Amino acid sequence: ALYAFFSLYLDALGYSKPVIGGLWAISVVVEIFWFAFSGRLLERATLHHWLLAAALLAALRFAMTAAFGASLGLLLLAQCAHAVTFAAQHTACIALITRYFPGQLRGRGQALYSVLGYGLSGVLGSLGGAWLVARHGFPAVFWAAALCALAMVQGVSRMFFLRTSGRIGQRVLLELRRRLFRHFQSLDVAFHDRYTYGRVVSRSTNDIEAIQEMLETGLDSLVT
Repeated sequence: ALYAFFSLYLDALGYSKPVIGGLWAISVVVEIFWFAFSGRLLERATLHHWLLAAALLAALRFAMTAAFGASLGLLLLAQCAHAVTFAAQHTACIALITRYFPGQLRGRGQALYSVLGYGLSGVLGSLGGAWLVARHGFPAVFWAAALCALAMVQGVSRMFFLRTSGRIGQRVLLELRRRLFRHFQSLDVAFHDRYTYGRVVSRSTNDIEAIQEMLETGLDSLVT
């Protein structure tokens, strides 16, 4: 939406070519600023947090562009978000590709990212945006982009929640198993004479597995 329709949108609103070029220049300047200090800035949060921040700011940026296109000051502010909505997002994506596509697979990961993240999505966005412009005007394109960014927020948030809850759940289960094992070891022989081996195994496996299922799926079902 931004690269295909932003200049056309501003031209339709009556902005001059120098102003349109200046708005693009601002986004390039903040992008360069991010890349100059990305090493320090990226350490302030996890890669998934940066993706979430990029999606949130993208939704805000596109909504501001659609709703306040006639306000040059708000457009300037929206363009400053380019440092996060593109530069930070791109940096985080490349870092994740490096993490999940190690060694010789890195080139394939970057190619897949380019095709899906820019090629295919760019073509579909341009075609869909042209359809929206023809029927509802330029603001509709940026409203649609804002909705897509919000959908990305929901997806990244859900992924982060599942990863975090899964990690916490595994730690809880590990501690439960350790305590249960220590407890069985501390019991006297008379206890083991009264309780059969099957009941002890049931307590140490089936009950723990029930708690594991609750931690893995119950919290997700409760939240969603």
